[in-house]
Parts: sequence; C-alpha cells; structure tokens
Amino acid sequence: MTEWGWGYLHDKSSAERKRELETFAAKYVVPAFRQFPELYNNIYLALRKEGFFAYAKPVLHIVILKGIMDVYSEPHLRIITAHEMMHLVQYINGIGLGRWNIRDELQATFLAFARGFAPDFVLAFTKYCSKSACDMNLKICYFKCKDIFPRPCKCCNEYELDEIAGRIKAAAEKYTINDSVDYRAVIRKAALSEN
Repeated sequence: MTEWGWGYLHDKSSAERKRELETFAAKYVVPAFRQFPELYNNIYLALRKEGFFAYAKPVLHIVILKGIMDVYSEPHLRIITAHEMMHLVQYINGIGLGRWNIRDELQATFLAFARGFAPDFVLAFTKYCSKSACDMNLKICYFKCKDIFPRPCKCCNEYELDEIAGRIKAAAEKYTINDSVDYRAVIRKAALSEN
C-alpha cells in the first residue's frame, strides 16, 4: 500500500507503468477518496491494454486502461473512476460479485452521482461528443444523452448544465445501495424536469 491510500496490484511492474499509475491515481483516485473513504487503504490499481474494470478478487482493485489520460477529458475520467470505485463499494456490500449485469452498472453510476460526481458526468458529454448532428444516443457510464439532456448538450449553457447536474445528484441522494429502482427513469425524470 502506498502512502496515498492505494497499492500496486503488481509490485513488480516496470517503472514506466508505475509512473502512469501514480499520475492517474494522483489526479483521479486520491481526490475521490474524500467521497469513498471506505476504500482508502483498501484498493489496488493495475495498468493493462484493456481496462476500466473493477474486481473483488484477489483483492479489491481497478484495472486502468494504459494511455487513457490521452483519450478522455478530466470530467470523463473522474466519472469513470467514480463508477469503478462505486463497483468496489458494491462488492463490499455483496452486490455485483457474480456475472455482469446492467442493473449493477447503472447503479454504480447512479450512486456516484449521490457522492458528488454528477457535474463530471454532465460535463463529460459536452467534452466527449464530436457528432456534427446529435442523435442523443452518445453513452457514458451506461446512460445516454437523451436520459439527461432536453436537447443536444452542446446547445445547453453553463447554467443549464449546472441545473441538470444538481437535479440528478439530488435524485440519486434519495436512494441507498440497497434500493432497486429504474435508474434511467429516475435520472430522466429529474434531469428533464423543469424547476
């Protein structure tokens, strides 16, 4: 375990791989420990060619995609990190230990909103979308544009984006990890409501 609250899944990784993990962890994992205190000193990180997965065995760990910081924006990386950290919280609570299932994926993102990552989620769309004609089907962390935006995200001003983020955070805060709801419907209703 490092002094920053996370460990290397593979202590014998090359210095280059360790540097990439350290950079990623310093920017995204360590700051997220404020919202995920139960994971501090309890998770390990690995760097692979395929990644962004959370696993419970042999220990709680997140596999990070090599070079990912060159692909996604900071808000996108924060919501992806929070999503994977939420999977580890699910594992601690006995959820998601079996096969992949969309309910667990939606719940991980949904509960990350309640922990303060809704603004990152909203901004991730605006920074990632490169479509010239928006079809409202871009997907980030298992939710689509049409689940949260009343029109293409590029047409929303900063105030509207903040409002949407605030509404989805408030909606998510009403639920616990033990609640089973239609996450898309809850978020769609909150995000698209006019207050």
